[in-house]
Order: sequence, then C-alpha cells, then structure tokens
Amino acid sequence: MAMFWIESIEKEPPEWMRHCNSLKDKKGRAMADYWKFYVKPKLPEWMKCDDTLKDKNGQTAGMRWIIKKKTQPPNWMRHDNTLADKFGRTMAMLWIKNVKTEPPMWMRHDITLRDSGGETMAMFWIQFVQTEPPEWMRHDITLADKDGWTMSMLWIQEIKTEPPEWMRHDIERIDVLRNTMAMKWIKYVQTEPPEWMRHDITLSDKNGCTMTMLWIWFVKTDPPKWMRHDAALCDKNGRTMAMWWIECAKSDPPEWMRHNNTLADKIGRTVAILWIKSVKTEPPHWMRHNNTLADKFGRTMAMLWIEYVKTEPPEWMRHRIALSDRDGRIMAMWWIREVKTEPPKWMTMDNAQGSNDGRTLSMKWIMEKKTEPPEWMRHDNTIADKFGRTMSMIWIVYVKTEPPEWMRHDKLLADMDGWTMAMKWIVHVRKEPPEWMRHDAALSDKSGRTMAMNWIFWIKTDPPEWMRHRNALEDKDGETMAMGWIKYVKTEPPVWMRHRIALSDRDGRTMAMHWIKNINTQPPEWMRHYNSLKDKSGMTMSDLWKYSVETEPPLWMKE
Repeated sequence: MAMFWIESIEKEPPEWMRHCNSLKDKKGRAMADYWKFYVKPKLPEWMKCDDTLKDKNGQTAGMRWIIKKKTQPPNWMRHDNTLADKFGRTMAMLWIKNVKTEPPMWMRHDITLRDSGGETMAMFWIQFVQTEPPEWMRHDITLADKDGWTMSMLWIQEIKTEPPEWMRHDIERIDVLRNTMAMKWIKYVQTEPPEWMRHDITLSDKNGCTMTMLWIWFVKTDPPKWMRHDAALCDKNGRTMAMWWIECAKSDPPEWMRHNNTLADKIGRTVAILWIKSVKTEPPHWMRHNNTLADKFGRTMAMLWIEYVKTEPPEWMRHRIALSDRDGRIMAMWWIREVKTEPPKWMTMDNAQGSNDGRTLSMKWIMEKKTEPPEWMRHDNTIADKFGRTMSMIWIVYVKTEPPEWMRHDKLLADMDGWTMAMKWIVHVRKEPPEWMRHDAALSDKSGRTMAMNWIFWIKTDPPEWMRHRNALEDKDGETMAMGWIKYVKTEPPVWMRHRIALSDRDGRTMAMHWIKNINTQPPEWMRHYNSLKDKSGMTMSDLWKYSVETEPPLWMKE
C-alpha cells in the first residue's frame, strides 16, 4: 500500500501504512526507490534502507543513484566499494560508464578487480571515456578480459589509433579467437598496422586466416608487399588468398596471388567454381580446368553456371549430358530446377533416366513448373521414383488437379507407403476423388488405413457413402473409423460407424476410453461398458478419467 501511495499521491504514506524499509516488490524495488522515482525531494529518514540491499539486477540504491542521477550518492547510500551487481560491476565501474569521469576517492578499489566479463576499471575507461586511463587506474598491460582482450586491443577497437607506449605488449599475444593486435588493427582501423605491431605473416587466427586474408576481407584491396605470403597457403576451410579475393573483391586476383587452378577448398570448390558463384561470368583463362572436375557434392562448373547464372553454359564448360552430381541430377535436371524452362536440345537425353531419388525429367518438371511436361520428356506412366510415386501421384501432390489422361495408370497402383492415387487425392486435394480413381473401399495403405480413415483424419467429416466399409475394420494400430472419429473430430461417431462397445485397439482401449482421453467428458450412454474392463496397461475407464480429467470419476464408472 505504501508503494502505491507514493506512486499515486507522491507524498509520505501515513504512519499506519509504513512497513519495513527493506521490503521489495517483484522487481526488487524498495519504498526508497519509489520515492526517488516519483517524488524526488530529499528521502525521509525513516525510509532509508540498508545500503547493501540489492534489486533483481544486484544493484544497490547507491548504484541506481549513479545510473539515474550521474552524481555521488548521499552518505547513507554508500557501501563497501568492492560490492558488485550481478554482472560484477562495482560503483566505480558504473561511475566510469555513466558519468565518464574519474570515480571519487572513496569509490576507488583494487585496479585488478574485474566484472563478470573480466573487464577492469581501465578497460571501462577506454570503452566509455575513450582516452588514456588515469595513472592510478593502470594495471599490468597483459591482463585480459574473458575474451582475451587486453587494454591495447580494446584501444584499437574503440579509439582506432595506436595504443600509448605504456600500454603495448608482445605483438604475438592473442585473444580467445587467436587475433593479434595487428589483426584487430586491420579489422577496425582498416589501414596497414604500424611497424612495431607487425608479426610473422603466416601467423593465423582460430579460423586459419592470416593478416593478408583479413586485409582482403575488410580492406578489399591488394595487400601491402610485406604482408604477402605463399599463394597456396589456406585457412581452415581450405580457402586461399585468391579465393578470398574472388569472394570479396569480385575481380581477377593479382598475378602474385594466383595458384594451381585445380587447388580446391574443403568442399571441393576451385577458383573457377568460386568465380561462377560470386562474379557470375566466365572465369578468366588461367582459372579454367577440366570441365568434369566437380566439387564434393559432384557439381561441375556447368551445373553451377546453371544454378547461379541461369543461362546456357559456355561451350568449353559443357560435358557429357549423362554426367550427374552426387544426388544423380544431370544438367537438364538442374536446368528445370533453376531456369524452369525446357532444357536446350544439346542437354537432353533418355527421358526415363532418373536421379538418385529416381525422379525423371518429367517428374522434376511437374514439381517445378506444375504443368504438363513437353512431349519429348514424357515416358511410361508407371515408371516411379524410389518412393514408388508415379508422375500421376506427383501431379496430384503438386498441381492438385486431375492428371492428364496420358499420365493416368491403374488405380490400384500404390507407392511405397501403399497410398493409391485416390488416397493422395484425399490428403492433398481434400475432396472426393474422381470416379475413375476410386477403388475398393476396404483397400488400405501400409499402416492399414483405408480411404475412409484418411478422410476422417484429413477432412474431419462423414466419408461419402461409396467410401464406407464395415465399421469393425481396423488399421495396424487396431483403431477403427469410430475411434479415429473420436480422436480427430471429437464428437459422437455417426450411427453407421458404431461397433461393439467392447472392441478395443492394439493398446486395449475401447471407444469409451478414447472418448475420455481425447474429449475429457463422460462418454455417451450407448458407448459405456462394464467398468472392470482394462486396457493393456491395466487402466480402467475410472483410472483414465483420473489421469486425463483429473477429477473424481462419476459414480457409474466406479461401480
């Protein structure tokens, strides 16, 4: 009440309303905090709390005063100068961050004291005041934060000039990511590092990048002569300077940087392949290699040209039309996928050849273009991919209309899951299958589900009359249409669908048990059975009620 009083009326609460001044709200704020925020004049003596009392961020009243007021806290608010918030920041660190001047004498502490990120007062000073730390604040120049950053490294990042002489340390000293001062200079200042800062040009960071590679990435110009190293030297991903140059500068690498054109990175990309990906033009002559040379995924220059440039590959780049990538895709399949038009005549071949997933050009055409494939591409309509799906089935999945007549096949032909065209039609088109597609209503897929069961699962309405079968027919889990209806439609099954009330699924659960589990109400009277009937885990209707509804079971269920 006292907190509400201060917030609403902005005066001292009556005596009867006052409580222990250390009592805090959910955000860790005491009455004193409310007073400072809403009323602001001098805090009443009775409201002053323990100076070490902290809020949820571990901040004391003194710390919050520095953050909000940017002045020294009153005497009663001052506490041990090594006391820190939950991020390990002392009042002195918060003073430097917020006030940006030297902390008062009473606030200063051991200069090597660090916050949870390993930063000292001097490091805070460099970041927020951006000048040299006062002499009393300076510490061992090799002292680093948790990421391995020294004062010199922070200076380079924040101030972007040479660190003062007293701050400089061993030039090969690295942070957690193995970056030296020279590497940070290239990243943040983007000019040549001063001479005193330069080190062995082959020294690399955690990713295997040398100063030269970082120069190419950040500065995007030819590295200085003193920085250049062996052109074949690569980073941890197998990328050379020339590869970095192509990716970043998108131009022909300088001559001194060029290397064997068959040298590839870890995923098998040569300079020519990277050129096609990044620059999207024909690679320079020195870069070109055998047109059948592929990356680790089996993609040739021609395939990548189709993917990135989306035009016909130049003649010198073309190879055997039957040559495929690791997934069995030939150039013509890449063309259909990326360009989405008929492949050029020189690229076409046996229309029945499939990729590793068994999909032919026609199938890929249907998936990408959603139209009829050109005549030369068509093949026997019973040819299926490795999942057993024919062109007709793929047409139903992607186009969602009746397949053209030339594409239709025996209505009983099923894919690897036992799904016929009619079942796919129900799942993907969500309507009654056309008459020519319909088959025996009792025919089921590999999980034992019939068209009617699929209809209940996907469309959640009463299946058409021609689709209905005997109501006791079960799928592989022993579930009938009525059980499926309860599970997915969550209402009473239609009269024609109902069967013996004691009939159970593979887990021994009856319709009534399914009703309790899925709908969490009492089953209709016609569905109830004697309550001693148990499922395979030994649970009765009464036990299921306690577990699912979490209330006392009705009397008829206990008897």
